[in-house]
Amino acid sequence: MASRGCPFRCSFCSNSYLHGLFKGKGNYIRRRSVNHVIKELLHAKKTFKNIRVISFLDEVFASDKEWLNEFIKEYKKINLPFRIELHPSKVDEENIKLLKRAGLSLVTMGIQCGSQRVRSKIFNRFTPDEQILKAANIFKKHKISVNYDIILDNPYETPEDMIDSINMLLKLPRPYRLVLFSLNNFPKTELTQRMIDDGILTKYGTAVQGFGRWGMSLKLKRSKESLYYNCIVSLLSSNFIPKPLIRYLLKISFFKKHTQPLVIFSRISRELNVMIYGTKFILKGEVSFAMFKQYLKNFISKLRN
Repeated sequence: MASRGCPFRCSFCSNSYLHGLFKGKGNYIRRRSVNHVIKELLHAKKTFKNIRVISFLDEVFASDKEWLNEFIKEYKKINLPFRIELHPSKVDEENIKLLKRAGLSLVTMGIQCGSQRVRSKIFNRFTPDEQILKAANIFKKHKISVNYDIILDNPYETPEDMIDSINMLLKLPRPYRLVLFSLNNFPKTELTQRMIDDGILTKYGTAVQGFGRWGMSLKLKRSKESLYYNCIVSLLSSNFIPKPLIRYLLKISFFKKHTQPLVIFSRISRELNVMIYGTKFILKGEVSFAMFKQYLKNFISKLRN
């Protein structure tokens, strides 16, 4: 981590509470010097001989342009591919081009929901569709692998929001990977308090899903409408499934009432998708074959069950 803190206050995130907690106590975003970061990475390379890739877990990487320009120059000493996390509003084509030259191989960017109403009115993410699509096209132009974070199982999402979300996600240029999460509630966040006020959660109760149910699972109990929506979004993540097929599935009302075939199709496609990405990272030297072999073993076990 080259920095701590986030400039945004998304309602579902701990930062929506922490911003207020630390108000008046100094800068909320604390950034290490480039020199300090590079020294740590040089030490890591010397200590751990088999490092293949660097993952920066800053909540929004290098939102300071001056820091970023210095980092790009100094990172040549590391000479390893690296991954970062970005917010759509912080995606600048010139910066992405320079980061690519420095070794950027993967970006994770939060979309959270394809519905602009949900993003702005529920999640406090004031990013229009056009801004997200512009960022996505920049990644594609410069051949940057990209993950998009999506939050599902949101009780405030209406059927209309779900359709809007799918239609927006269909516009994203492939290839990409959707990282799917079920909505979880952190204590004291704006969204958690709103759900308590609206009677969706009890103050001393538990969330619908615990931390063991972090990633979205199609085994989780939910309405047929929500399950149908989750399956379609899951299929969107598989680049080998043509978008026209997904648009066709949206027109077939049968699957809204009889979701099991769609669930099976989605589960298999998700596992195959991870295998494809695993192979890709092995070929790029960013994942060891031993790790992939373990995943393959788990994959076969899941198919048998």
